Amino acid sequence: MGDTAIIERDYLGGICLNWGCIPTKALLRSSEIWHLMHRLNEFGFSADNFKFDIENIVKRSRAVIDKSLGDYFIFEIDKNPVACVALHVYPEQNKGELACLYVSAPHENQGIGRKLIQFVENKAKELNLAELLTLSTQAFTYFQSKGGFGEGTPDDLPPARREKYEQSGRNSKVLVKKLK
Repeated sequence: MGDTAIIERDYLGGICLNWGCIPTKALLRSSEIWHLMHRLNEFGFSADNFKFDIENIVKRSRAVIDKSLGDYFIFEIDKNPVACVALHVYPEQNKGELACLYVSAPHENQGIGRKLIQFVENKAKELNLAELLTLSTQAFTYFQSKGGFGEGTPDDLPPARREKYEQSGRNSKVLVKKLK
């Protein structure tokens, strides 16, 4: 990678992990549960005097970040983060998920995305994973042409990931790359 490094001094994982998607999803899940609590009688339950504790809700979202922090890698140029990617491992199924691939606009079309895909693929091979997955709503053809992924189905996802996939309602396309 020449004079670049995959490193982040202050907030490993950048915007997505620390302030964006990951904590937002954790907070949204708390909100969904709060909403369901108000509909308990529709499901045959009753409860009195339930309340929320915003401090614990935020603490939970930070715990989600801490749990997945090691999955994220930052691409820097001249000590400036310009891209990131994650590798989520599902050891029981011997699969990994390439996730959160992002390249800042001024650094697009310079091959950085391809380098990060290759980096994650190499990491997955080091871990002796058999398959690499990724999900996309808009970059499907990019992952096929630049990363060598083929079309998959939700059945290719590990059970824990499939459950999140179905709950999200995003209808992302599943892509698969065999590593062995």
